[in-house]
Formats: sequence, structure tokens, C-alpha cells
Amino acid sequence: MTRAKRRTTGAGRLHTVFGIAVALLAVLFAAAPPDASAADSGDVGVTPVRLPGTPDRQYFFLEAGSGTGIRDAVEISNHSQTARTLRLYAADAYHTADGSFALRTAAEPARDVAAWVRLASSTVTLPPGGKANVEFTVDVPPGTSAGDHIGAVIAEDAEPSAVPKDGSGLAVKYRIGARIYLRVPGPAAPALELRDVRVHHDAPPFALPGHTGRVEVTFTVVNRGRLILTPSASLRAEGIFGRALQRDPRSLGRQLFPGESMTVTETWDGPPFADLLELRVHVDDPATGVAAARTVDLRIIPWPALGTAAVVLCGLLVGWERRRARRRLAVCTDPANEEAFDELGGAPTEESGRPVGAARTTRERT
Repeated sequence: MTRAKRRTTGAGRLHTVFGIAVALLAVLFAAAPPDASAADSGDVGVTPVRLPGTPDRQYFFLEAGSGTGIRDAVEISNHSQTARTLRLYAADAYHTADGSFALRTAAEPARDVAAWVRLASSTVTLPPGGKANVEFTVDVPPGTSAGDHIGAVIAEDAEPSAVPKDGSGLAVKYRIGARIYLRVPGPAAPALELRDVRVHHDAPPFALPGHTGRVEVTFTVVNRGRLILTPSASLRAEGIFGRALQRDPRSLGRQLFPGESMTVTETWDGPPFADLLELRVHVDDPATGVAAARTVDLRIIPWPALGTAAVVLCGLLVGWERRRARRRLAVCTDPANEEAFDELGGAPTEESGRPVGAARTTRERT
């Protein structure tokens, strides 16, 4: 029995090499030890100390008047199997561009509640599985305006938890914090500002009813007050043919700290084929009742469709006028249509009354 030789093409060899490479990578990654820095990422806990007779607290919700102070404590826990030395400090909070909660670094100057926090200790060393309670005070300066102030108490590795062996010079430090929401009581005067409202209609080149594209409404919401706001937004459009859009309020999905702003883009699919609209943007904070609104004009004019219709109409008018002219010419040149000729106004005649160009005839007498 003779076995047929198996031919291997270039593509087949490439697939074989690729498969072997993938298999080797899988074996290498499976055999490699896990990254120690990743295992340490959840080994430290920072939580508010539980007060007698109260449930566990996730964050610090504090209240202190201008010129007064408040005392509390934070629990630092080490869940790892090695001793940890942690640096403790307070930091102010803010939101990133995508709305994520973030904290300033230790190198950034404290300007708000972080500047008022005084920790009993700036470092703590914990054995494996150990815990420590660290007291702190928040001293609100005299003359501080009423409102919300947000920050956190942070525990950070005193030394890098992982130093790469490749000589890249990069070191990893982990930090975790317990948020502080401090309210200074008094008339805080919440305020919302709505600005930079822009409308863009993205329509197909030849829009048709039912396929009119999309309207994008972009606007900026600013927290001008001193309280945390959670804004909602609604849209309404009124045109010459009535109400074209009524969108109920919906949460914008994030908080605004005092002085912060956010830019929002709302979309409206399937606007009218043609209309002159007034688009109203309304934002409010349900908790405080503060609101703001702006109205902008939106003109939806399907110029390509109108241009095509105009060309077709002009063609129809030209064709109708040509047919009418040919009909007049046919009537004028046919001697048998004298009555129709007269209805059209007749033709020029000589003084004798004969039409111009008519042949002279002589009637014979008998």
C-alpha cells in the first residue's frame, strides 16, 4: 500500500507556526507565578470606625459649623500575610472628565476639607491580619460658607509594593481611602447654570420622511452653588406643526461637586422631515429643586430634496409651455381654423380687411 505524500502549502506552514507559538505562550503564562503586586491590591482596608449602637458606615458623613470641630476615627486593617507600613493623610476629592470619583495625590496641596483634617498619626505599621484605629479631627475654619466639602482619609504604602526587575525605574504604590462628606450647615444657596447649548443635525444627503437622520444636543451643566447636585435633563421641541419631541427628565448619571461642570450630549433620532423648531433644554436637581433652562432654534430644511423638487417643477413648466406654444402655432397656420384663430385674437390685416399675405381673388360675374 502506497501512502500519498501530503503537500504543505505556504499558508499551511504559516498556520502551523502560528498555532505552535500560541501554544507556547499559553504554557509560559500558565507556568509563570502570579504578579505579587496584583495580589496585594486588596490587602488593606480603610473604613470608618463603627460607633456604638449604629450600623457599619461605608463613608464618613459629618456635619460641623463654621469655626467648630468634630472628632472621629478610621480603622486601618491589614489582610495580607506580611507586615505593612502605611502612610496616612487626607486628600480632597473631585470628578474626572468621565464622572469617576477621584482623589488628589499627596503631592498636591490641600485646599478644602483635606486642609482641615488632623490625623493622630501619619504612619501606621500593621502585622499580618492586624488592625489599628487612628483618630482624627476636622476643624472648620471660621467664616467658612455653608455647603458640602468632600475628601477622604487615605492609607498608602510607605514604600513601593512592587519594584520591577527590568530596570525600568517604575514602582507601584497602592492607596485606598474612606470618603469624607462634610456639610457646613446654613443657607447654602444651590444653583445650576446651563450654558453652551449647541445643536447639530446629522441628516443624510437626500433625507426622506422616516429617514431624517439624528439631532445631537450638546450642553454644559455647571454647579454654581455650594451643595452636591445630581442633575437630570429633559428635552422638548415645538414646531410650526406642533410638538415634535417631549422627553421626560432623566438622571445624567453622576454628581456635581460645588464648582464642577459636565458636558452632556443628548441624541434625538428621527426628527421631522422639515420644520422650524424651538428646542428647549431643561436641567434640574430633584433633591434641591434648583433648575435652569435654555431655548435654541433648530431649522430643519431638506435643501437637497427641495432642490430636486424645484428642478422637476421647472422641467414640468417648461414642457407645458412648449406644448402650449406648439398648439398656438398649429392654430395660427391652419386656414381652416378661422374661428379658433379669431378666439386667439386674429392676425394682422391690411386696410382692405384682408389678412396679411392672403391671396387676392376675383369674383366673376355671370
